[in-house]
Amino acid sequence: TPFIIEFSLVYDSILFGKIRSRNDPERQNSLFFAATVYPSQICGSVPLYGLYQSVATIHFYTINETTYDAMLAVTGGWADQGIAGYV
Repeated sequence: TPFIIEFSLVYDSILFGKIRSRNDPERQNSLFFAATVYPSQICGSVPLYGLYQSVATIHFYTINETTYDAMLAVTGGWADQGIAGYV
């Protein structure tokens, strides 16, 4: 399923706060990333781990399990959203 997001790249991770549709006029002035996310692991794809920070309403996705584990370890920080899909 393709998705388009505003983003900031942080190493091998994606930090974003808003999902935009392809037709959103504000998207024209935004950085965006389009990716195909698979519901199951295929063709050597890797897990895309998801976290959410409710106070700042920020989503964070990473393929780096060490980064994922470190962010979960922060008290009062990030909520685990598990594996969002495979990339």
